[in-house]
Amino acid sequence: MKKAIILFLFLGIMLSSMAQSTMPDNPNPALTKEDFLLKSKTNKSAALVCLIGGGVLFLVGDIIALADLNDDLDHLFEDNQSNNHDALIGVLVITGGVAMLSSIPLFRAAHKNKRIAMSMSFKNEPALQLQRSTVFYKSVPSISLKISL
Repeated sequence: MKKAIILFLFLGIMLSSMAQSTMPDNPNPALTKEDFLLKSKTNKSAALVCLIGGGVLFLVGDIIALADLNDDLDHLFEDNQSNNHDALIGVLVITGGVAMLSSIPLFRAAHKNKRIAMSMSFKNEPALQLQRSTVFYKSVPSISLKISL
């Protein structure tokens, strides 16, 4: 019984894991220059939000830490201790730092998408065509991709 269950599980996994899609009605469209520019703009906007938001969180955490330090120094010789915001400070500083660090890959992705978009262009290329035993050049619309080595 155990072998039969394992066999059916293995067959189910094997049948459901196909490498290629067989549905022709949903082909993946080729990305155009405008698509890459839009992706670049979106990535850059997200990177700026992460960088500025992370910087604000980091600075707020630092300001609260400095205010707590100032209060602690003012009430150094008193018995009652003031409110400690250590957990809040830690969360703000760490979250701000992580947000600022996460903007780096977004900036890199924006640069990569912009570079791909700038290297793509559409133009009409002359191509040799054969028609009734004569060879002539016919203009064919094509996409060109510059690859810098």
